[in-house]
Amino acid sequence: MSKQEAIKAPSKLDTALDAIRAVKDVASLVKERSLLNRAPKGDGHSVMVLPGFMTSDPATAFLRKQLRKFGYNAQP
Repeated sequence: MSKQEAIKAPSKLDTALDAIRAVKDVASLVKERSLLNRAPKGDGHSVMVLPGFMTSDPATAFLRKQLRKFGYNAQP
């Protein structure tokens, strides 16, 4: 069996469950927005945000945006 034959697309169930999880994550974020808005404000110092393994800077864009809103100088 070749490598290409061994790689299979995710099942329809896995795809559906992933979409449900994404909707749940967004709903949780909206629900907790007031808690985030009450977080202490930063003092303007720089914060370097490192992406997780096998990801890139765009994956941390939301986190950096939130850190900037809180008063930090967030850098990728």
